[in-house]
Amino acid sequence: MNFGRSSLLAGVIFFAATRLAAADGQLIPRIHGEITENNFRNLQAFLKAKSYPFVKDLSKAVVSLDVRLDENRDDVRGIVTKSSKDGLEIKQYNQDPYLPHLEILQNLFSVDGQYTLSELYMVRIVGFHGEWLRLEPIAIPGTYQDISIDDLKDAD
Repeated sequence: MNFGRSSLLAGVIFFAATRLAAADGQLIPRIHGEITENNFRNLQAFLKAKSYPFVKDLSKAVVSLDVRLDENRDDVRGIVTKSSKDGLEIKQYNQDPYLPHLEILQNLFSVDGQYTLSELYMVRIVGFHGEWLRLEPIAIPGTYQDISIDDLKDAD
């Protein structure tokens, strides 16, 4: 989970594009609620659809999260979380191979067994086969559309 030149260049281009979008009055989706086994797949599908390069306009590859997630280091059940100095990895045990793992490039700490993600993120597909959804914290002004995580459409 290292930053490289391509990440820096994408960030600069993204910043310029999102400034234009903010001036345009584009709504940024803000997902709120608790990530569970029942809604994680829908969240993955939603983020994948919002990610660059699936969306050609970088300004649309933005999502705000205000979600909670239970810490789970057990590799045999549920939603597995692995924290490192570079960020947090989130995946579902025995998950659909067509849905990527989430990688949050942010130092997050579990408090009372729960993580809180409350930031604005740029969403990108990374990895040779697109097996990761990378969420990089960003700071831009914008207008938000609140969406409950339980209201995301079924990924099936």
